[in-house]
Amino acid sequence: MLQNIIDLVMPEGVLVDRFQLRSAGLSQTQIDYCVRKGKLQSVVSGVYRRPGLPLKWPCVVYSLVKMGIPCRVASGSALHQHGLVDQPPSEIVLARLVPFPKWLKRLDAIARFRAWHGRLSEGIPESAMTSFPFGTWDWPIPISTPELALLEFLAELRHESEFSIADQVFRSVDLDRLKALLAVFPHFKARRLCLWFAKRHGLDLPSLDLGRGKIAIVKNGVFDKTWGITVPRMS
Repeated sequence: MLQNIIDLVMPEGVLVDRFQLRSAGLSQTQIDYCVRKGKLQSVVSGVYRRPGLPLKWPCVVYSLVKMGIPCRVASGSALHQHGLVDQPPSEIVLARLVPFPKWLKRLDAIARFRAWHGRLSEGIPESAMTSFPFGTWDWPIPISTPELALLEFLAELRHESEFSIADQVFRSVDLDRLKALLAVFPHFKARRLCLWFAKRHGLDLPSLDLGRGKIAIVKNGVFDKTWGITVPRMS
């Protein structure tokens, strides 16, 4: 009986929390018993999985969505997943509309997760989001499209080395999709940088509200009067 409930609530590889198990009819005593008998594995306090293959970070993302916490792989993490950035990210960036559970920060052994600006995720069209299959069952893992991921990356760009990454990605994105997203992406720094890269590559992008004031993105760089940003010297 217990195993049937576990199989129903928790497909192999999926994380569930104590609330989900209790809602399925398991008491805390039964949960503790299943852990002792090896039917359940405690990942962190209050979060469980079925014993099996090593836990991967896409399993965590899929589990969050199944828990009713909408999120997607974003920014540099999404660019790497799309094959547009070679170097694996040191952290998995997730865009979300609601706060993450506190236990997510305790999964450092699996991956280091970081939340991307929540309020900037509002109003993003569904067409700017996609998914990639993962695991035996091809679970759909939500992810930003390359164009949205680029804008998310530009919004948090701070280091000179990241300019080379953005410059490389800019050659690969769909310009029409990028234009459509720029109109709804509410981040002046990302907009200015996008227009700066467009000019650098001889591309034409529509004029937009770019906000006011100067934005110093890097130290000891060159001030671009057109876009009001300080950028590195690039060949």
